Parts: sequence; structure tokens; C-alpha cells
Amino acid sequence: ILINEFQNAEKIKESLLNNKLNDAQQAFVTYYDGIQSFKEKKLLNAEKYFMKSKSLDNEIFGNDINRYLVHIYKTTNANKNNVEKLIDELNDLDDERLELSVEELEEKYDL
Repeated sequence: ILINEFQNAEKIKESLLNNKLNDAQQAFVTYYDGIQSFKEKKLLNAEKYFMKSKSLDNEIFGNDINRYLVHIYKTTNANKNNVEKLIDELNDLDDERLELSVEELEEKYDL
């Protein structure tokens, strides 16, 4: 993500927080909060933000969120149920670029 995009996201976030957010806006805010936590190496917080964003039916950032979660799950000891859910989602996508990541997660978490 470009610095300008992130700075714009921060400005939008500030203005949105002053109003009641709809699901799409909340998904946007939590997605960027997840990125910020990820950059700060606060991976468990990042996972929470990304999961919240996904729960709001976030179709725009869904693939990016999955990539962040794969990285988080590879480098931490995450909740096995969350890892299984992600693997199921990735398998449903049938994206060959993610096959190796799925295999690595399955091996790490003995799934």
C-alpha cells in the first residue's frame, strides 16, 4: 500500500469515527487498522482487525486480508480453528498461487 493511500485512509478514518459507520465503512477502517498493526509487528492485533473486517462481508479487501492472515499464521502460533477456516476459504478459491501456503499451514498446524 502506498504511503499516500495510507495517509488518506487515516484522514477518512478520523472523519468517519465522528459519525456512525455502516458495515462497508467499518470494514474499511478495520482493514487499515489491521495493516497498521501488521506494520508495527503487532500480529495478534492485526489478526483481530482483519477478522473483524472479513466478518463485515468485506469483498474489496478479502484477498489482501487472506494474504496477511497467511503470513500471520505462518509466523505465530494462531488459533487452530481460525487457521482451518482460512484454509477452507483458500481451498474454495482454488487459486494455485496459494497452494503452497495452504500446504505449509496444514503442516505447521497438523491439519
